[in-house]
Amino acid sequence: MSSKISPLLEPYLALPLEASLILLTSVLGASTNWLVLRFLHSALLSGDASLVDGDAEKVVLVIDQLDLLMATAGDQVGVMDVTDLLMGLREDVRSVIITLSADYPLLSTQQTPLETNHAAFLLNVAHQADLTLSLRLLDSGTARDVSGVVRITTRDQEMHDSGLARKIEERELLYFVGGDGGVRVFERGQ
Repeated sequence: MSSKISPLLEPYLALPLEASLILLTSVLGASTNWLVLRFLHSALLSGDASLVDGDAEKVVLVIDQLDLLMATAGDQVGVMDVTDLLMGLREDVRSVIITLSADYPLLSTQQTPLETNHAAFLLNVAHQADLTLSLRLLDSGTARDVSGVVRITTRDQEMHDSGLARKIEERELLYFVGGDGGVRVFERGQ
């Protein structure tokens, strides 16, 4: 698997700002796994982070599919329970990267408690997120050289950390996940 980070993604994969929440959304067929690995790779390469098994000053917490907790626990765990859990965890770490499912059937009709809770939780996290990277399949169907689309949005155009400002450009990029796990990110028309 290639661990090379595309220059188009580098500005978004830098060590997350203090107290930031980064949301990665996926749909069936467009997994965030490769993106989470690039975040971890970028943080470890920068020297600003390391894998820890105890206390550390700059903990970046990665929570993969927290919405699964609501789906598997039934009525025992609701939106407020998971939201409170996330808020509590955010108080103890530098920043949080969270992945959630954003499949259309879970968000559109909301006829079951699971659909209602999932949509409410995703919307809540999306409103809190400083940066959102959403993965989806191509609208036009499948392509041999394109796996999907990554849409990058931000709550603020400029993110501040300790007096430093980073300009965050909202954009939409295409990506291709190769058979070896390598990922190529490119702009439309390239």
